[in-house]
Amino acid sequence: MNKSLVQTLRKVSLPVALQMALLPLFAGESTPEQPTEVIALRLEVQSDGEPLRGLTAESFRVRDKGREAPIADLIEVDLEMEGGRIPEAAGRLLLFLFDLELTEPVLVVRATDLAQELLSGSLLPSDRVVIATHEASSGLRVELNPTAERQEITEALDSLREEEARRVSGGSLAAGPLVTGDDLVTSRARGTESAKGIVQTEQGRILGLVRSLSMLERLARFMPGNSQVVLFSEGFDSSVILGNQATQRLDQASLTAQSEASARGQVSAVNSAGRYGGGVVETAFFEMLSCYKRLGVPIQAIRLESAADIPGVERGARGPNGLVLMAEKTGGQMIPATGDAVRQMRDTLAPVGATYVLTFEPRFSKPEGRYRRVDVKLENPVGDTRLIFPPGYYEPSPAG
Repeated sequence: MNKSLVQTLRKVSLPVALQMALLPLFAGESTPEQPTEVIALRLEVQSDGEPLRGLTAESFRVRDKGREAPIADLIEVDLEMEGGRIPEAAGRLLLFLFDLELTEPVLVVRATDLAQELLSGSLLPSDRVVIATHEASSGLRVELNPTAERQEITEALDSLREEEARRVSGGSLAAGPLVTGDDLVTSRARGTESAKGIVQTEQGRILGLVRSLSMLERLARFMPGNSQVVLFSEGFDSSVILGNQATQRLDQASLTAQSEASARGQVSAVNSAGRYGGGVVETAFFEMLSCYKRLGVPIQAIRLESAADIPGVERGARGPNGLVLMAEKTGGQMIPATGDAVRQMRDTLAPVGATYVLTFEPRFSKPEGRYRRVDVKLENPVGDTRLIFPPGYYEPSPAG
């Protein structure tokens, strides 16, 4: 393990478990011994739908947490060059996360094929790929460290495919109880201990996925360049955790349950403390999405849909709205796992304009690891200009 990497990680106030997850992911990655004196931003610029080339440092203005920051340099980058020949800050990191917890193994097998198809049309020589999986028993597991080697990526996807295919052949077709928001409404209305257990179990599974996504976001903070998460999952019904969106349905279900109990001479156990939703999961869910948005890392969600011709797999058991929320709140999109949609996602992953690396002098006197907003403007824009840049960055970790 790179000594400077270990030192850098120890400067960050992270839980031990997260540090242990970070270390294998960054094995072999170079990290400066000292915090950099400049901050590097990756920019994409286009005008009237075409890449805008030939810009200079004088073409831009940067504000670091509201204060104008001196620009040190600007480099225009050709992303078609080999990865080692372009600045690290210009590269892209695609973090592929396969959700094994909420998805049937047979659909994960299909997901690996979709990932191969996705990369075949969007992977540039300078791009690096991380392959990770999430499962309740192991949490976030990194299957492949960041690499631009196409053969290594293919082998890692093939290995995951074979592992899931063995689970299918062994009769493991379902990922567990399928719970929807309607199931939750009914369970809450009944107010029984067994119903509460079903709800809590499903909320716990969703919380596990949220935690793995949070860890991926923390990993992206350490990586130069542009990062995007591509999540392969069957998804979940967001109403399992978002209580306020279905209060009326709950009230109606509660009244029905109370009427049925009264007719049987029983007393319903439903009260205000047992209302719809899971506050802890909901808080963690939106905090995770907020961190992604602050860093400028979108979650591109590919929903794995059950097919009618697969024995033992139910159609539409969970619903895609959980994936839609994650994508929309982070600047990504949710697409179904079809050929046309995957081709659309390839276009989404492709750069939209000319790529530049802009370095500027930060406005903090002492780095403390805090988040700082940054704003970049193009002086004297020509035509309909689009400028893409991260909305903020984290200060280098403080010494000690």
